[in-house]
Amino acid sequence: MAHDTARSSGIRIGHMGRGQYTEVPIGPLPMKVTRTGSLFGGLFITGFALLWGGLPTVGMITNGLPDLGRPENWLFFLFPTIAVGIFLFGLRMLRWRKTVTIDDLFVTVEERGLTGSETWQEPRTAYEGVLSHSRRVSTKNSSYTLHMVELTHPDRRRNINLYTSRSEREWRAKWEDYARWLKLPALRQGAEGLVARDAKDLDKPVAELIREGKLEVDYELLQEPAEGLAVDIEGDTIVVTRTGPELAWWAALFMIGFPLIFVYVGFFLEDVGFVGWFLGGLGLLFEAAFLSAVVWDRISRQRLRVGPRQVTVNAIGPKGETKGKSMAVGEIEEVTVGRHKGKNSAVKLLITGDRKRLSFGQRLPHASLDFLENLILAKIAKHHDGQ
Repeated sequence: MAHDTARSSGIRIGHMGRGQYTEVPIGPLPMKVTRTGSLFGGLFITGFALLWGGLPTVGMITNGLPDLGRPENWLFFLFPTIAVGIFLFGLRMLRWRKTVTIDDLFVTVEERGLTGSETWQEPRTAYEGVLSHSRRVSTKNSSYTLHMVELTHPDRRRNINLYTSRSEREWRAKWEDYARWLKLPALRQGAEGLVARDAKDLDKPVAELIREGKLEVDYELLQEPAEGLAVDIEGDTIVVTRTGPELAWWAALFMIGFPLIFVYVGFFLEDVGFVGWFLGGLGLLFEAAFLSAVVWDRISRQRLRVGPRQVTVNAIGPKGETKGKSMAVGEIEEVTVGRHKGKNSAVKLLITGDRKRLSFGQRLPHASLDFLENLILAKIAKHHDGQ
């Protein structure tokens, strides 16, 4: 379990686990932060390893080693072999400790692991900036997104994690705060690499950045066709509509088919009792919800309205347009194409302000999302110039 405890020598932050987060607190320099492995997790894993491999090993010693001349007997050694690896992993979790010290001149890291300790130091001027990015994490039982802020170095092994959370709520604010605190550029992953913004410009509206010449519009890109989009003009508003559904066909099939497993187990297997009926009912509820979502995705289309005063993301269906979500143009501080760190892999268009974020075009082609980004910037620039 993670813990945050202030001490005179610095801050102690536990190892991040499910539903938890890490955060380097902002304060007077020098700032010392210590991260440790999970005590509970380490004890559980090492104990499990001892049971997993220990009991079979004791059994082999008690009853005599199996005849190694028979290949099928080699399976007896599978348990202790795997247990050794699990035990070492748990032991590393118990022993791991990393201390990061940030002062006016240097970033110093002391890390202790299973095989020893390492200490290194870098000048603060060697760091490129403060990077905001997200990372998708998939496990056997769940899938979620981690929103992260890192102090980045040309040698990625010397990056320093400043903030990690599953929630987007404070993500942008933390990014801005760390960039100002460390007096370093704020970095985002762009189409051709990292894009830097001065920390003092982070709270400025996009219109002001365009006026100051700090944000450029790629007008040539707007001459290219945008796959998967239909663009129309309604008075002084640009209307962009997706020409296809958001969900891929395989994702739609999975959503419809997965709850049917619970329905089958609950209502068609014999002797399942109350638990089976419960699972079957749960499966029916999920099936109804997922089927409704898939049907709506097929009969509706996502829509983006870019006007002189606000931007709106909504949907148009058989009964017309939904209300959707809007953001005033003066509140927009960033229009970007969300990408995975270190990859030219587009995710969706992000329109960001201090209090809210709009997203549009998930899984559209890279070029189409870049087209949308510059379309919005061009509209804001045109309105600002009074044309």
